[in-house]
Amino acid sequence: MMKAKGWLLALLPLLLAFSAEAQEQALQKAKQYLNATKGLQIEYQLTIGEESEQGRYYALGEDFYLESPSIRAWHQGGNLWVYIPQNGEVNLTQPLKEDLLELNPLLNLNRISAKTFTLTQSTVGAVTTIKAVPKRMEEIAWLEIHLNSKCEPLSMRVKQRSVAQPIALKVTKLRQSTSPQMKQKGFFRFEANKLPGVAVIDLR
Repeated sequence: MMKAKGWLLALLPLLLAFSAEAQEQALQKAKQYLNATKGLQIEYQLTIGEESEQGRYYALGEDFYLESPSIRAWHQGGNLWVYIPQNGEVNLTQPLKEDLLELNPLLNLNRISAKTFTLTQSTVGAVTTIKAVPKRMEEIAWLEIHLNSKCEPLSMRVKQRSVAQPIALKVTKLRQSTSPQMKQKGFFRFEANKLPGVAVIDLR
């Protein structure tokens, strides 16, 4: 019995290493689905507490356009234009990476790795859940990504320390392609004819 325990203890680091490697492989596969090099179109449902809304996200390389009932945002050439209907104006900034993550929580997936996060994995049916907790204190307390059998992102939950309830984002449709709209000049930048009469506040 003691020998058996000894073997188990000896094997434990190896088993943990295999587990971490499997998680990394699943994450790398999932990240590929968010690669916008040839275009990316996502339809999603964002829920915070009891409030929920539908939205769409279009990306090509570093450029993107996001639209939902509560916000519209254009990002191109390092500039970010954000329109919040209730404010009635467009704010133009040169955003930090953290600002972009707030607009699309799913992009947090790209920063998860075993080097900076403690990862745990569980599988129920065809859905695999990977929970990531930062090894160092930061604004994000934890996040969970749910993947299907092909490692496609199904949904994500992000818990920030400053917000009581986690942000939940459910992917309803994901396509790695460009639409005819996305190929039009100016699609990813704000232009006055998109919101006639709305003032642009330059905060750069």
